[in-house]
Amino acid sequence: MKVAAPVRTNVIAVLVASTAALIARAWLQLHLQTDGLAKGYASDLSFLIVPPIMMVLLAPVYCSDRTFLFHQFRRSAISAKLIVNAILIGVLLRLAAWSRLVAGASFGIHRSSDPLAVEGPVFGFQCASPAAVALGFVVMAAMVPVIEEVVHRAYVQSGLRHYGSVAAIVLSAGVFAVFHPTSSWLFSFVAGLVFGIQYWQTGSLWP
Repeated sequence: MKVAAPVRTNVIAVLVASTAALIARAWLQLHLQTDGLAKGYASDLSFLIVPPIMMVLLAPVYCSDRTFLFHQFRRSAISAKLIVNAILIGVLLRLAAWSRLVAGASFGIHRSSDPLAVEGPVFGFQCASPAAVALGFVVMAAMVPVIEEVVHRAYVQSGLRHYGSVAAIVLSAGVFAVFHPTSSWLFSFVAGLVFGIQYWQTGSLWP
């Protein structure tokens, strides 16, 4: 399904602004970790500067593309059952990740690196504070998805659509992967393909 194309010169501006915002975020995260904050908490906290940086740098772009952006969030078919299932799947995936870690430790796959350890492996688990959990939810469930999908699907994929569906989806998925850590490039690329196909079929960022 075809969607309204953004102003083509704005696609590059969006990518440049995204890169600048993420570099600033990485710099802040390193400083927060140096000050003693846990890596996960520092990562979420530092991401809070990304939206304001992008809003300032891209204000002219958003103004010129406001009709296009509004078009990206029109509602499509969605049900309460779909929302509940999506939440449950997310919870189950997290539990599966924790279970794998616990199982690995119990069988000696995850070993202590302490040369003075007299018995092992020793496995420790500590729940995050309510503030850290709330911040992580806001960042990972609300801010990151919206920013990533606007950049990589609404702008990059739409900007490439004149090359055809396959090229637009594959190339935008590649750009999407590059914006993630190298250790998650494969996962990010596959996820980009899935999101790209959904966007191509619906023409909307809203499920």
